[in-house]
Amino acid sequence: MTNPGLGQGFGADLFDQLLELIGHGGGHFRLQQAAQQNMPLFQIMFLFIAHKTVFSIEGPAGLLVKWGKNCYIPSMDDLYSNDLLAEAGALPEARRLQAAMASARKVSRVCGSEISVDLSLEKGRVSEFAMRVKACALGQASAAIVSRHIKGESAKILREIRDAMWAMLKGERDLPDFPGWDDLQKLVPIKSYPARHVSTMLIFDAVVDCLDQIEAEKNPKQQKCNHDE
Repeated sequence: MTNPGLGQGFGADLFDQLLELIGHGGGHFRLQQAAQQNMPLFQIMFLFIAHKTVFSIEGPAGLLVKWGKNCYIPSMDDLYSNDLLAEAGALPEARRLQAAMASARKVSRVCGSEISVDLSLEKGRVSEFAMRVKACALGQASAAIVSRHIKGESAKILREIRDAMWAMLKGERDLPDFPGWDDLQKLVPIKSYPARHVSTMLIFDAVVDCLDQIEAEKNPKQQKCNHDE
């Protein structure tokens, strides 16, 4: 099965070799499905690598593939769902807090996404919040969700949400329900895309960084003890 779109720049024969080397079964089907969607070959290679499939290039013969056990390539449509794209489109305008209690900046080395957060607390709950987002659609979507729900939330719950999100993305456990945070469920499909985990978590990590700074300012003696350990 030769796909003209995938053949551009790589050679259609290389795509045919890839199909032959993988063999029939689930992997063969997913590659054919990707071809029907005109996915570029380099994207297919990236997805294989992300899902623990080992590639190596040996001479002009082309591509040798070791097909990982139970390897699965999710559809990109599953990732960029209408819900996630709608969230990305709902990202509020960038702004800063002039008198924030803490500020934090997080950057993804994978895609260059960047999020900066300003935050203040009052009686253990978020009283003021602002952010500047220069991120991919997933980073924008997660930031939009957080910005919509963070005001009035407790520092304790925000830490729990960050930890639960990382655990969910790593496949350690399902994402629990947090009252008022139902929109977090829209981020669950991202767990199938390890290369997108960091950009998705930038906003959560930046918020907890701010909380850590505020806690350290409140307990300078505890901070010194931690540094001495």
